[in-house]
Amino acid sequence: VGAAVVGGGLAAELVASAVVKTLTRALVKKIAIRLGGPAIPGQPLRFSGQVTGAEEGEGERIFEVTLRAANDLGDHATGRVWVSLPHQAPS
Repeated sequence: VGAAVVGGGLAAELVASAVVKTLTRALVKKIAIRLGGPAIPGQPLRFSGQVTGAEEGEGERIFEVTLRAANDLGDHATGRVWVSLPHQAPS
C-alpha cells in the first residue's frame, strides 16, 4: 500500500492551521498559496513566514503573512495568508 499524499484543500487547511496556532486570536480572511512537491504522512513539514503588510480595519487589524511550508522534498506550499486580529480595548 502506498503512502497518502496531501494536496489541494488539505494543504490550505495545514497552512491556515499553522498560522492560527502561531497567532492564536487570528481569523483567517484569505489564503493564496501555490502547491509544490508532495507532503507525505510521517515526513515533517517545516513552516516559516513573516508579516509583510498590515492595515487598519473597523475594529481589527489585517495582516498579510508571507509563508513557506517545506519538507525534505522541497517546498510543499508557498504564498500569502491574510488574517485579522481584533483591536485590543484600551486599559
